[in-house]
Amino acid sequence: VLDRLGLADQTDLPEQNDTSAWPMMKELFASIICAHPLAHWTEVFADTESCVSPVLELDEALVDPHLVVRQTYVEHEGVIQPGVAPRFSRTPGALTRPAPSTGQHTREVLIELGLTADQIAALLESGVVT
Repeated sequence: VLDRLGLADQTDLPEQNDTSAWPMMKELFASIICAHPLAHWTEVFADTESCVSPVLELDEALVDPHLVVRQTYVEHEGVIQPGVAPRFSRTPGALTRPAPSTGQHTREVLIELGLTADQIAALLESGVVT
């Protein structure tokens, strides 16, 4: 990975586990990565075994070739949502109901967490939860 970043001479770099050097390393890597657009880095790391991939917006993820082939996102009853995971060959999972609507289970979850009816009402009223 370091050679792909232009850091082939690793002797200048501090030891990876030296936590005091992490802020400097973060700055170094950020400056290198920011020097080129995403397309450049995608190409640079395309043919490697390196664990490097872009963080995608949902609309980008829905058309990403790797994610499409793996059916990472599926449409079920008109809602785009994560596909079933993990996947087992002998007992494949399937989506059997639609995704819950926003706030559909809020009260139940807050009750399970031990909040009182008054606390839940205050959170709902303030808009902290829906």
